[in-house]
Amino acid sequence: MTIKKDELTDEEKISEAIGLAATWLIRNNKPVTARELSQLLKFEEEKTADAGHKIILAAARKLVLRKMQ
Repeated sequence: MTIKKDELTDEEKISEAIGLAATWLIRNNKPVTARELSQLLKFEEEKTADAGHKIILAAARKLVLRKMQ
């Protein structure tokens, strides 16, 4: 069974966004910290034109910042 991107819940999309950001940091030899994740997610949020994706990235960034406290 294959799950299509459109069938993912918002929580799954948020987790995926955080995972992709962490993967990018690891591949580029950057530390995977809440601060680095937050900055990368904010950059991606500003870069994207898709309103739905912006909402997911903003929620992912807020989750990372909340966990940091």
